[in-house]
Amino acid sequence: MLGELYPLVDPENPENQVQALLEGRAELPQRWRDDTEVQQWVQNLQQKDIDEIDLTVTSDDFVQYFSRRKEGTASSPSDRHYGHMKVIARMEDSVVRDTILRVAATAVAVKRPLDRWLRCTQVMLDKGKDVYINNLRIIQLLEADLNFMLGSVWSKQLNRAAARADLFNTSQYTLPGKTCNSAVLKKVLFFDLLRQTQQAGSIVDFDAKAAYMTV
Repeated sequence: MLGELYPLVDPENPENQVQALLEGRAELPQRWRDDTEVQQWVQNLQQKDIDEIDLTVTSDDFVQYFSRRKEGTASSPSDRHYGHMKVIARMEDSVVRDTILRVAATAVAVKRPLDRWLRCTQVMLDKGKDVYINNLRIIQLLEADLNFMLGSVWSKQLNRAAARADLFNTSQYTLPGKTCNSAVLKKVLFFDLLRQTQQAGSIVDFDAKAAYMTV
């Protein structure tokens, strides 16, 4: 069904409505204007109002981040190991630390990743279920300074801004003020209510299986 609407977002189509979709003013074909599913699709494509994300990282952020990391943590092929970063974090003179921060912050601000950020090491780990290949977990080992920037800007700043703007789905529980136990408790209470009221019901769990099984 949505294949017929692909011209709206096709980058090769000179008459695409990408910007109009982001701004919520796209003109859909007449037959789709009253379709609930299409309306939800269009609504989810709209650009969300969110505070400007602060890309500033400080020497204190660097020290706090790497002081908590294990020295033996594996990193990517450049041989800039976490042990190096931990030593730099403990140095009294911050000149090396400040240089690393300035280079990394500039790369993020101008949207030009460092060449070594474009490479990673993919490792397959046993999930402890069995020896079959579909039970292997695939992880990517990134550069230590890239992990730091992603942690500071993405995990901290962006998530906080999204939470303030109430942009997270209500099913998301990895948020301030929520715990993973809350999701489990809600599921148990839901089943208890179904049994007590003798009603039929169902729960759908979305497991990110492809994140581990597909490269």
